[in-house]
Amino acid sequence: MNFDFPDANSDHSPQSDSAQRKQQLRATIRGDRRALSSAIKADKDSLIASHAVEYLRTHDISVATAFVPMRFEPGGAELPFALANEVQHLLLPRIATANDGPPLMDFCAFDPRTEQLVPGPMGILEPPGPAFSGFPAGIDLFFIPALAVDSTGARLGQGGGYYDTNLAELAPDAEVCAIVYAHEYLDHVPTEPWDLRVTSVLTEDGFKRLQV
Repeated sequence: MNFDFPDANSDHSPQSDSAQRKQQLRATIRGDRRALSSAIKADKDSLIASHAVEYLRTHDISVATAFVPMRFEPGGAELPFALANEVQHLLLPRIATANDGPPLMDFCAFDPRTEQLVPGPMGILEPPGPAFSGFPAGIDLFFIPALAVDSTGARLGQGGGYYDTNLAELAPDAEVCAIVYAHEYLDHVPTEPWDLRVTSVLTEDGFKRLQV
């Protein structure tokens, strides 16, 4: 799928053009997500969770990260609970930024049998436990949120820079899978040099490895 945007003004630099296009694409996708009916969203989220569970069951995954989807994000609120039953350790992100510092986060083990998620500083549910000491080498698979992904692994995030910053130094063979809806797997996603690239994408249609 392609989203077409108006040409940027000639006095804009290539970097600002890309940033502007990203902002326009974010607005489009956020609007589309809000317009999705609750029934259709629930069906899509159920399929995404099922495909994620199937992938964990059929691969040698011991430690994986996930996230707690916000209201309109793909995967649904039950996603981390479904995944926690399939791995030895499921890690969820927790905001670690102090005051106006850089966008830092920890990955913390979450066991739904013994722990409850608590609201973090941004209102997102987070695990209460200690940070995982084996980050990042000890993690077999990263499931991360996104607004859009293309076939080159370009990822459009929410714009906070948390994943771009905290996953910037991953090993080349790290498996990073973005979760989006199928219509958000696009022909092209505008990027900037610091943007994190992913190696695979998971939608309601299933898991797809990318040629990164």
